[in-house]
Amino acid sequence: MSHAANSWRPTDNSAGGVFAIAALLATCLFAGFSDVAAEEIGTATRIVNDVFGKTLNRTMAPGEVLRSGQKVRTGVSGAADLTFHDGSILVMGPRSEVTLDGFAFDPAANIVRGNIRVLRGLMRFASGSGKLDLVVRAGVATLDVRGTSFDFLVKRTSTEIIVREGTVEVMSKDGSQTLEKDQMLSVTDRSGVHRQSAASQEMQIELNQTFKLLGTTSEQHLVDWLAKRRQDEARAKNSVPGSVASVTPRQVSDLTPAPSTNEQDLLLYMDLSNGRVVIELKPALAPKSVPRIKELVRQGFYDGLIFHNVVPKQVAVTGDPLGTGRGGSGQTQSNEISSEPFIKGAVGMMPVRGGSGKTDNQIFIATSRLPHLEGAYTLVGQVVKGMELIEALNAGQPPKNPSRIIRLRVAADVNEE
Repeated sequence: MSHAANSWRPTDNSAGGVFAIAALLATCLFAGFSDVAAEEIGTATRIVNDVFGKTLNRTMAPGEVLRSGQKVRTGVSGAADLTFHDGSILVMGPRSEVTLDGFAFDPAANIVRGNIRVLRGLMRFASGSGKLDLVVRAGVATLDVRGTSFDFLVKRTSTEIIVREGTVEVMSKDGSQTLEKDQMLSVTDRSGVHRQSAASQEMQIELNQTFKLLGTTSEQHLVDWLAKRRQDEARAKNSVPGSVASVTPRQVSDLTPAPSTNEQDLLLYMDLSNGRVVIELKPALAPKSVPRIKELVRQGFYDGLIFHNVVPKQVAVTGDPLGTGRGGSGQTQSNEISSEPFIKGAVGMMPVRGGSGKTDNQIFIATSRLPHLEGAYTLVGQVVKGMELIEALNAGQPPKNPSRIIRLRVAADVNEE
């Protein structure tokens, strides 16, 4: 599962800038997410064209789990939007490479330790809404960051930085530089640290190409990130820890909601070897995807299929007739994005590979709150009974002994005496 990367050795003067950016990324990845195994650090939210994980022999897919220690590399026309468990985002442009190294979260001290090695390429980092009371040191560099979004272009002998929101402190052998919104800086191995009044032409070209591949613009991506942060912060502010009664339905992640409808045509019965799971469909959120799922259910498409990707306290994925994550029905539809939260038990549609913005027939069930999927994935339903059965599914990617769907039926079609 490894592939030799091009060797990279920063020169003395460039080390501060390059490692400063690398260290900054590590501040946010695990804040407030101590209940997930340390090796699982996030999800590949969007994948466009050739994006590779630990090996160049297999491309990554949307929804794929990110793990500590793995490399992520993009091809000449590839781009990726990675989301970490605290809601932080890392966008990678073409010809980029990072290594997600040695993360660990100490819940007793509430400290995140780790490092991301940024080897090359254009990237954007946007922090999640969790607290970042951390100072990260890497080699000769020390960074302190709060509520930040910034772009950076890393080359062998230089790093260029543009701060979009918040404050970034970059320390190198040439001293400490504090950058605020709209300020820019370059660090080179020959001329040291310099403020800039405008982004370089290369930076502009890389930004335009990256976000065009992702189907948006640099400006719109920032608008969406800010809106999401404010929404999360408002939810956190309105919640009262320890009081279930004070939590609104959008904030609940550990309770299975009761059905909001008695319409049998909007309920699915998923029979497993150890019992029945009941899913309530949400046609108001996904008016095209829900009828397609019901059509496939009535064809018996899901009967006998395995849960081919089960990550504890995250997600269980099924619906692939090949059992590999690459199969489908051959009929796709566009993503139907809503603002509804992916709480525990939420049922969503897996995007088809290639970053086309389409879904087919694969579905997933969230086994914890997944805020990084909100506003990016199609939400089609909610488990209203039997969530404990989903949590008991055999884990793995794929599991050695995968759990199966015995039958999946629309409740209105079931006549049980």
